[in-house]
Amino acid sequence: MLDVTPAGVLAVNMASLLTFAPRHLSGCYPFLAVAAAAVLASLWQSRRLRWAGRSAAAAAVALTVGTSILAHPDHHAYRGALSALLHQAPPGDAGRDVGRLAKVLRELDASEVSVALEGTNDLSRMGLPEHERLEPYRFTPGWIAISERKLRIHDHHSPPYDGFAWLKQFEPVARAGPSIRIYYIPEPEARVVIPPDDAAREP
Repeated sequence: MLDVTPAGVLAVNMASLLTFAPRHLSGCYPFLAVAAAAVLASLWQSRRLRWAGRSAAAAAVALTVGTSILAHPDHHAYRGALSALLHQAPPGDAGRDVGRLAKVLRELDASEVSVALEGTNDLSRMGLPEHERLEPYRFTPGWIAISERKLRIHDHHSPPYDGFAWLKQFEPVARAGPSIRIYYIPEPEARVVIPPDDAAREP
């Protein structure tokens, strides 16, 4: 059963056209965890591979505990050591770093900010300074806070994904957690950015 169930979940997901990170494979993890625990128990109790088996089991447990500790406080995105190695895409934050953003902006003495953030947080209750929505294809000076995912695809799930591509020529001055970049764009620099050709963005 432990072999068949995760294989079934994987087979169903392979037929899906959705590609929103590994969350669709989450149903496999409990079964794989039980199978891994059975393997560890077998190694620990093995008489033939006594020292090698126990060393491997201890190393696996240490790796799991260690990566869990290193993930703090970003437990929302943590899916285990193997998943972290295989999944290279920027984190989908779902708004988990907005609280950190408010703190960082206070430290930067930012009185107003343009934002493009993931999640459904009520920003009026998150302690942010005066803020407004950062519009795609609008070159905006001042403080800007943008989620990694928004920077990559803004609000579209189909090409082109270049609504905030103009920001990539600047370096962020700070980060709020692993998922939010903070920029400061002086007025003169914002003026010299060449807007993309509107015609090129028409579907």
